[in-house]
Amino acid sequence: MDREQYIQRWRLGSKKVSRYQVGPLFFYNKTNVGNYFVMKIFRPYINKDTYNDFYRFHLNHYIKRNPLGTEKEFFEVIWEIVKEGIENQRKLPYSTTAIKRKDKLAEFQQYLQSIDHWQNTKPIEDVLKEKNEKIEELEAEIKKLKSELKRLNTVDGAKIDISNGSKESVISLFLQMQRLEYTKGKELLITKAQTTWAKILSNHFLEKGKPIKYGTALNYFQVEDKDQRKVPTKRKTEVDEKDYPYIIVTKDS
Repeated sequence: MDREQYIQRWRLGSKKVSRYQVGPLFFYNKTNVGNYFVMKIFRPYINKDTYNDFYRFHLNHYIKRNPLGTEKEFFEVIWEIVKEGIENQRKLPYSTTAIKRKDKLAEFQQYLQSIDHWQNTKPIEDVLKEKNEKIEELEAEIKKLKSELKRLNTVDGAKIDISNGSKESVISLFLQMQRLEYTKGKELLITKAQTTWAKILSNHFLEKGKPIKYGTALNYFQVEDKDQRKVPTKRKTEVDEKDYPYIIVTKDS
């Protein structure tokens, strides 16, 4: 893999010079670009306050040179470079410098872990464990929702059958109920969702033993203007006058 495309190096005569660029001006060897990157991390000005700027500087370089490239690809390369750097420091003879450098790389590695949105830095066992836990959580939620749906859906055998009339007769009663007032100017039954009435009809009533489709029921309750709830004729499907066989009369009427 050509790691040079992922990391911006020092170039003689470069118009833009940054302290985040890596490598020597002379005797540059592109096969050592990973080592140059690691050596740059040891600089005092590369620290917790600048790790993100340092990372983004080289990410921007990579994306600019590779328009189809992704941060995920870039991250994987940088992670491997730092991982190799830590392993190399561990192989060195014991010294204060080696320990400090290993600790500095470990600190930068922790920064990388904090921005790992792709779970590249987690052991496969941990990733699989998290996925299995998530699957179990979703399965439990699905089971709960199915149980709730079963409870809410009334089976046909338990529904009220409009056997000697039409659904419009019952709908006409629902529409009148919407206009009932508890006291002057105050409605008895209040809901802004006309879908609720449609659900009641569809979920709890049959018409001559046959289910009433929700979409059909909804057409009788939908209104174009919310201020027109008291005017049934403004609904998508109107209830004919002949289907008002029952009139709700209040005590004060």
